[in-house]
Amino acid sequence: MMKDNIEIKNLVPKFLDFYNKAVGCDEETRFELWKKHYGFAAVPPGEEGALLAKQQLEAAWEKYEKVIPFLEQWTPDSEKIQQHLSKIKNVLECNESIDVVLIFFVGAFDENAFAAPYGENRIAVCLPVETGEKQITIVHELIHLVHGKISGSAMGFGRPVASLVFQEGLATQLSKYLVPGYEDAVYVEHQDGWLQECCNDAEQILQGIKPYLQESSAERIYQFTMGAGTTGKAREGYFAGWRLIGDMLNDGWSFSDIARIREEDMANALVKYI
Repeated sequence: MMKDNIEIKNLVPKFLDFYNKAVGCDEETRFELWKKHYGFAAVPPGEEGALLAKQQLEAAWEKYEKVIPFLEQWTPDSEKIQQHLSKIKNVLECNESIDVVLIFFVGAFDENAFAAPYGENRIAVCLPVETGEKQITIVHELIHLVHGKISGSAMGFGRPVASLVFQEGLATQLSKYLVPGYEDAVYVEHQDGWLQECCNDAEQILQGIKPYLQESSAERIYQFTMGAGTTGKAREGYFAGWRLIGDMLNDGWSFSDIARIREEDMANALVKYI
């Protein structure tokens, strides 16, 4: 197995610098300081993302004071990250080297980790630390990385909806396999009760996303992640992935075989299970 290249970027000191400058400022000044001295958030690009970043900052601002001592002492555990990556590559039978940038940042207490393109032919895995490192979250995002290497599927807001469903389904189900012992909700849920609500409306969610599986647009990816889907629920693409990839596993597919389905074939593979 070829040696991996893991570059770590720690944005926590940059956040602390912004925070110290912004204490005591009004909302507008605070956001201007955020843009100048920090400017990193788990939001889509463009004006919509900027507005969301401002809303997230204000919603989280009062919470930061309690975690500042923790953030001042926090450092990334690169050895543990390599161990996780090696386990994922073993299960997915990936012998290629992985070239990744891990960006640790201070988010808005929503545990919204994500992966995105970084320069040419590289992927950045972005992990929030303000609530403490979650091993399931780290494993989830590293799975995206290895999966993309194997399948050739893209990251970001320009990918097909089917790719989103495959990526999130594999990441949640394989996380459950590699970090066992928790309720299903821990692997896929972003707020209490969401998974059960989705299960109650599973047929409607799956039929709602079906016509859009081959569509590639930032608008559609937003709809099935941060938006309201087709039933008024956020992250319907995650639920569809959790359910459909789970069905494929129950039908005898291996994690490795699922990871090797090419992006252009993902929609047809999913439709068979809807």
